[in-house]
Amino acid sequence: MKNPTIAIDPDKLIPDNKQGMITENGTFYRKGTSLATFDNAKKYQALIDNGVNDVTHPEIQNTINDQRFITNMMAVGLYFSFFPEADWLADEQQEGRMMPALLMLQQYPNKLSNELQQRLLYLKNKLNPITRALIEETLDYHKKYMERLGETKKYLSHLLIQYMHSMANQNMSDIDALWLDTPESCFITPYSDKPIKGKSNIINFIKKHVDQLIYHISNVDIEIDLIKGITHLYALKTLKTESKENHISKEKPASTQAIINVEFVRLDVPSCQPILKGFDDWRLGNWKIYNWTEVFTYSQF
Repeated sequence: MKNPTIAIDPDKLIPDNKQGMITENGTFYRKGTSLATFDNAKKYQALIDNGVNDVTHPEIQNTINDQRFITNMMAVGLYFSFFPEADWLADEQQEGRMMPALLMLQQYPNKLSNELQQRLLYLKNKLNPITRALIEETLDYHKKYMERLGETKKYLSHLLIQYMHSMANQNMSDIDALWLDTPESCFITPYSDKPIKGKSNIINFIKKHVDQLIYHISNVDIEIDLIKGITHLYALKTLKTESKENHISKEKPASTQAIINVEFVRLDVPSCQPILKGFDDWRLGNWKIYNWTEVFTYSQF
């Protein structure tokens, strides 16, 4: 290896006459992003080696800011599929190599695994004050991310309960407000022989075919990608009272138990937007139901 500061020379990965390559999943990997990243890593390492230890040093700031600017392109271009974060944190003598990975983890704190977190805690007091400050920032962003993740999970659980109350009371305005208004919105229920597509069709079906029943929600499990703004909420709903009014045909009686899978999407943050500075300005988000799938439990077959 010509320079231990970098993992793989981009020229070896992509020939000189190519600007990039298309990966197996169809993503274009840009060679220039790698070249710029490796150049920033070398600059950072050289400054550290020359005794710079002030995070406000102009050249340090320029190098970090240059790298921060292309971090999104690194993520979109699958940069860390070729160069995993753990590899860049492996050698405590190569702080230049650590810098791009730390900035990546700041913008995408969901990528900070327990193993990487322990590695950062181990490294924190062994490195230059500049790199130490980057590590502390990274850990702080992750802490705030986890706090927001917990708050959002509680909020989405509350939304589901409110939705079930609206279903029981046939409060169509609240039901309508929670569904995403797109032709791709989908409602799959045992009470229909085929999926119902589109918000207006879903609302009309609920008006005509769904009972005013009270269900208890339990066994809630939430899988959430807070960066992309996509959530899958799984739950068990159990009938609590009899229906006041029956709109369901007799051959398909109301279920006593059903498993639901609800997909929420967040509207107020673009799907490619990473979490940057300014957590205090974040709201929990404008979440809408995009997909609802409901199946009876095995005990009812």
